[in-house]
Amino acid sequence: MQRNILNKPKSGDPAIPIKEDCSRKKSPTTIKQKLYRVSEIAGPNGMFPISLSSWWAGVKSGRYPQPVQLGERMTAWRVEDLEQLAKYGINAGPFVSEYDSSNGGQS
Repeated sequence: MQRNILNKPKSGDPAIPIKEDCSRKKSPTTIKQKLYRVSEIAGPNGMFPISLSSWWAGVKSGRYPQPVQLGERMTAWRVEDLEQLAKYGINAGPFVSEYDSSNGGQS
């Protein structure tokens, strides 16, 4: 869809209509999942009172949720997985995500 916008005329010039492509405007995006970085999860200012090295060891062993790769050196965790971890405790045993692909995304 296109609309006409009047350009501000220079002194003595008539107004010139300019077409603007409205389809190029940014549409609002909706975030379906909230993600947290490791610094927001563990460490001195994190939501879980454990060290970063303990967090990574727990992720490696399967005790804590697996991260989502956002880039080559950027990982984050789903808020749903962290809420599940908080609900059952960080010492509850092996972590099984609601988003685990091995069980079809069902808990």
